[in-house]
Amino acid sequence: LQTFAAANPKTLLQDSAALPGGLTTDLQNLSREYDAQLTRLNDQSHSLREEATRLQHEINSLRTGNRAAGYQSEAPQSAQLRQLLRAELGLSAEEVVPLYEVLSIPNERWQNAVEGILGRTRFDLLVPPQHYNAAMQVYRKHRLSHNLHGVGLPDTERILQNSRAGSGPAANSLAAEVQTNHPAARAFINLLLGGLVKCNAIEDMRPHRTAVTPDCFVRRNFTNRHLNPRYYRRWFIGERAAPQQIEQREERLTAIAAELQNLHTQTNALNARLDLTAGKVRPLIQLEQTLPQLAQLPQLLAEQSQLQTQLDALDTQSVEKLKAEVETRGAEVERLQKELDALGEQVGGLKNRLEQLSAETIPHLEKQAAKMLQEAQAFLLLEDAESLLEAVQTEYQRRLDRQPVLTICENATRYENDYQTAENSSRKRLFEAKQGYSLTYQFGYDDREDAARYLAERTRFIESELPKYEANIAEQRRLAEQELVENVIHRLREQIEDARQQLNYLNSTLSTLRFGGERFEFITKPEPSLRQVYNMIMDSQTVLGESLFDSDFRQRHQQGWDMLFERLTAAHDEELAELRELQDYRNYLQYDIRVHYPDGDRALLSQINAKKSGGETTTPFYVAMAASFAQAYRLNQPRPSDTIRLAMFDEAFGKMDTARTASALKFMVDNKLQVLLATPPDKAAGLLEHVDSVRTVLRKDHTAFVVEIDKQTALQQVEA
Repeated sequence: LQTFAAANPKTLLQDSAALPGGLTTDLQNLSREYDAQLTRLNDQSHSLREEATRLQHEINSLRTGNRAAGYQSEAPQSAQLRQLLRAELGLSAEEVVPLYEVLSIPNERWQNAVEGILGRTRFDLLVPPQHYNAAMQVYRKHRLSHNLHGVGLPDTERILQNSRAGSGPAANSLAAEVQTNHPAARAFINLLLGGLVKCNAIEDMRPHRTAVTPDCFVRRNFTNRHLNPRYYRRWFIGERAAPQQIEQREERLTAIAAELQNLHTQTNALNARLDLTAGKVRPLIQLEQTLPQLAQLPQLLAEQSQLQTQLDALDTQSVEKLKAEVETRGAEVERLQKELDALGEQVGGLKNRLEQLSAETIPHLEKQAAKMLQEAQAFLLLEDAESLLEAVQTEYQRRLDRQPVLTICENATRYENDYQTAENSSRKRLFEAKQGYSLTYQFGYDDREDAARYLAERTRFIESELPKYEANIAEQRRLAEQELVENVIHRLREQIEDARQQLNYLNSTLSTLRFGGERFEFITKPEPSLRQVYNMIMDSQTVLGESLFDSDFRQRHQQGWDMLFERLTAAHDEELAELRELQDYRNYLQYDIRVHYPDGDRALLSQINAKKSGGETTTPFYVAMAASFAQAYRLNQPRPSDTIRLAMFDEAFGKMDTARTASALKFMVDNKLQVLLATPPDKAAGLLEHVDSVRTVLRKDHTAFVVEIDKQTALQQVEA
């Protein structure tokens, strides 16, 4: 486009090859790009308007006392399940209510704490006890088709049965801050919040196992945490909830209005650019098609003149020959005349275009050139650049001696257009930058061509504001890195302690079992290569109420702290493997099985594994496998989970005697595993009395059959 703008119109008319290549394609690409950007802006505007409409509708509903608008927006799954329960069970709105509707919090000081701890539980649905089973069937029926995951249906009948009749919440518990006339809701709140002791300050929480402060610090299992504000930023409980929700939505509407205004400005700018590109493609296509044909006009005129000369030189005595020649030349002239007529029409169009260029474009460009010359002269005078002007004139005279004036003018015109385009582009970018900065930072705007006021503002920021921001950023980064290390240390300690609790549970079960007279015990010890980090992790539980970073804890474990900190903050891919090693709690312990013999001797499995064979080494293998299944299924947790419990073994217990096999199976069952054994027929007899049911697989040709065998009958046959 810049090459076409700088081209000489006379050169384009004389030589069609001078027309810049790809000009039409560039305009079409620009037009499509601007149109795509306009479409994206329209989509964003449409999305924002829909959001604004929805927010305004919710505000209107909240102002009329309809609290369902905020409820449907915050918990759509709960609202959907409520509609399904009412429709399919024929229940009224008062019979199926969200928990938050029947609660109130008189003391605003504890509003955030109650809202944050209850969280999604606020939207649990309370149904009459007699309809609870039917409600659960409806929930189960629609849970997948309506995406109803996470909605709670409290069993109010069981909650009331397990609550102490006539006893209210303790006066110092968080449950005392919640009031309700709903008996089941009262019992449910006592269950959820009754164990949390109210404390006015963080320092008051230490004597208690579970506690909470008004600023949402929560203590559970002697561990303090701060609730995420997103759990309580929007209130739903009590009369204060609706005004607060209205205020939040009005703030969002104000932000949407500002975004729409910005999108409107961008849309107007894109429409202006489309007008400058989309409407100019067709005239350029016509010009590209016409110029090559016009270039043939001089050649055709020369051919016509040559033919006319040949016609004048013909011998008039040879009539027949002349007639034949006339017919031939006449046909050629007719063909050339048609081409000439066609070219004449094209020339007429080009003349019109040339007249338009001469009457409009060229005078306009000449005016611009004169204006720019005046501005340049004024600039030289303003900058006291008479010496520069003299140098320019000297250079001009030197080039005049070397090149024709026409060549100098053409070169000067081309360079002038380039400089003019660059200057206009720079001025435009400066204008857009000044306007964008003023709109974004409300700096005001001036129509001066320079940016002196903005440069002064930049200098002020560099000299005064920037050092403050850099110091603040450095401090925030230091605090973030410190918090990262502390969180990793506490998490690893909890995981290591949890692993030891699981091993203690397994050892308590193993203590009553004998495998061929032997007893097994899981033991652990710290990994030597990570001993420094391990000691630091386990010692962190002694630091309470203050940061690990600020206490003498860091000085006591400086080497372990530095190792963990460097790995967590490293940015190189080659250090990721070392970081993963430090993040996995299992790498901090070495695991082994201690074997207790009937005579009182003890040995470690790692020491005897290579020396012995048979049942002595196979039995610990099955004990370890059962422990692995229990850990993978999370069966030995403080709060049991409803998980899969299947443990399958192929050709199991082949090298073990009957006593060891019985003890191994009992250990698996005590760990709540459902054991499935696959064994050859010759090994099955020894396992019959230790299993609940027996199946045998038979094959005939290419078909397999599973046949159930009565256990008692099989035992009688084995004994016989």
